[in-house]
Amino acid sequence: MDLSLWFKEGNKQLILLSAALYALFVVFLPSVGHAWDNACWGMWSTRMTSHGIHSAYTEGSTVNYLPLYLYVLKAFGEWMGTEHIYAHTYYLKAVTLLFDFGSAYLICSRLHPIKRKWKYLLFIFLNIGFVYNTYFWNQVDGILSFFVLWSFFMAMENKLALSMLAYLLALNFKLQGVVFFPVIGMLWIRSFGLKQMLYGLLYCVLAELLILSPFIKAGVVANIGDVISGSVDYYKSISMNAYNIWYLLLDGDLFYRKDDVVYAMGLSYRNWGLILFLLSSALVCIPLLVSIIKTKWKQSTDQVDMEKAALAMALVVMCFFFFNTQMHERYIHPVLVFSTLLAFKYKQWAQWLIISAAYALSLEKVCKLLELNNYGTLIFHEKFLAGLYLIGFVLLAYRYVKVTLNPGLKEPSV
Repeated sequence: MDLSLWFKEGNKQLILLSAALYALFVVFLPSVGHAWDNACWGMWSTRMTSHGIHSAYTEGSTVNYLPLYLYVLKAFGEWMGTEHIYAHTYYLKAVTLLFDFGSAYLICSRLHPIKRKWKYLLFIFLNIGFVYNTYFWNQVDGILSFFVLWSFFMAMENKLALSMLAYLLALNFKLQGVVFFPVIGMLWIRSFGLKQMLYGLLYCVLAELLILSPFIKAGVVANIGDVISGSVDYYKSISMNAYNIWYLLLDGDLFYRKDDVVYAMGLSYRNWGLILFLLSSALVCIPLLVSIIKTKWKQSTDQVDMEKAALAMALVVMCFFFFNTQMHERYIHPVLVFSTLLAFKYKQWAQWLIISAAYALSLEKVCKLLELNNYGTLIFHEKFLAGLYLIGFVLLAYRYVKVTLNPGLKEPSV
């Protein structure tokens, strides 16, 4: 990350406000969380504290995460002691919050004018859709989102080596990071330089060796491949509470309906979901690739600006979430950071409000941590939530088409 950006005029206010807000969040850290996920954090942390981090990938382990977050769980276990781990798993929220604030800082530090940046930081953390995943659920999608956002900004600012490193860290955190590769890869083409690429490869090799070293030493590194391959079809449901196109097309609880059943034309729900995802993703990626190639080879003077690239990043995840089967409700979380960037920098408020509301409602529908009295009403109905996501999807797609067809089009930016 470009550390000089942290100390520019105006950004000091962001740092001070972020520190104060973070301290406030930690002081009032709620002990609630998703029961099963908290149990997993406790179980995995206890195992690694007792038997070493490599035991995550030995026989009898239930760990199905990639290595990076395991270091957090191991450090947490060493700090708490095995007898206190289960009762205090909510302390892990404080770690994820650091990355949420990191994402907020990355966004706000790139807004103008400088004097208004701190207000947008407040807006981010007043958005329950942004904080719910970390602060109430105790999940860690905010960490993946931070690394992806960092990689995106570094690519846009022609810092290829740092972008490559950030993306590698995202992949070591959660496999869902691979969804971003088509867009990130195209942005790397845009910022390509041989020296930067070689530095990036060096950083990535060294970082990967460091991450994998305890597993290599213990002779269990090959078992990480089993975790990766096992994550495909791990849950064979049409939807894991992801309120997407399947809830618009079908009725009932899709959590308990298998996706390998034939749906139409001899193809299963899973097949159709994959086809729709690939086709829609191609529609997002091809125009961006054409623009980058034209610019790179001087056939066009229109630069691929941050708005178009951010729209592509958001849309490719929307395509992944909205069409595929086996999707969890949380898989859309990275969209929220790009949705926030688009709202704050390019005044695209409608999509931000709709996607944030849909996400917050869908997470609370699953967890019921706020203990509301209206879970049976319209705003928590699966089809209503799927409809909100569809509207957000359409708004993002409409803007993407608009800026693609009119490269010179500029929205007022902050």
